[in-house]
Amino acid sequence: MNSRLSVIIPSYNSSGTLSCTLEGLLKQKEIEDYEVIVVDSSDDENITELAAKFETSDIVRFIRSETRLTPSAGRNIGADHSSGSLLVFLDSDVVPSPLLLKKIKDAYETGHKAGGGGVEVPDFQKNKAIALAQYYLQFNEYLPTGKNRTKFFIPSCNFYCDKELFNRAGRFPEIRASEDVTLGLNLSRLTEILFTPDSTVSHIFRENWSSFLNNQKMLGKYVAIYRKNLRRSISQRGIFPIVLSPLFFIIKCARIIPRILKAGRYHILKFTLSLPAFMIGLFFWTIGFIQGSIKKEFQEL
Repeated sequence: MNSRLSVIIPSYNSSGTLSCTLEGLLKQKEIEDYEVIVVDSSDDENITELAAKFETSDIVRFIRSETRLTPSAGRNIGADHSSGSLLVFLDSDVVPSPLLLKKIKDAYETGHKAGGGGVEVPDFQKNKAIALAQYYLQFNEYLPTGKNRTKFFIPSCNFYCDKELFNRAGRFPEIRASEDVTLGLNLSRLTEILFTPDSTVSHIFRENWSSFLNNQKMLGKYVAIYRKNLRRSISQRGIFPIVLSPLFFIIKCARIIPRILKAGRYHILKFTLSLPAFMIGLFFWTIGFIQGSIKKEFQEL
């Protein structure tokens, strides 16, 4: 199987981090046949300047939208405009490791039609508590440790899929969050999803408290709404979400902390550094989860 890669990146007012993403993609080693499609719906001027730098590029192409798009919509538009048989989805705030595309292509050409890799913290954020707290709250299942293994889904910041299979699975649902979970569950009914820990990207995280906490609240809210759409558990009915809120917090801790302990000394030390910020972030995630649980509209995402 000789496959061309189409790397798809949704973008909204992210010119600062997107420039790092594109620079990393242009420095990929041991691979030649790939394209990069940025689907941008920014409303600032900085992205125009960045896009102008790639007007003559044979690799990078910008698709501009006059209306703001969800990340899911941007990814689906990018897939529609792609020429490759293998779709690689990255976010506009990640920096790919130099061999990322080579490792993805190798996995795909040995029969793994969907998968993704590990997530790291960039060097300049490895001692910043807020960045580390987000890392362990959001990507604790995808630390770059251990052996290759299968997963039910892979975060859309570092994910690949055969184009035909992507369409068969229904593409990304155009919802604000948990879209990678939905697509992953649909894909897992069709094929195994391979997690390759050493196929890494470095995720650039928010560094101010307001953005960090608002994002955690948003993530918790949409996880709850997604779960209500999937199944109407009694824990998300009536006053139960409020009554059970301490239990949600404890269960989340009980799931995350063992994964970090299993990952080894380095991650234990970094997690310890981030612990106060982690707990505050988890508290705000829980608030969002409660808000999503008591929401009356089951389909509004």
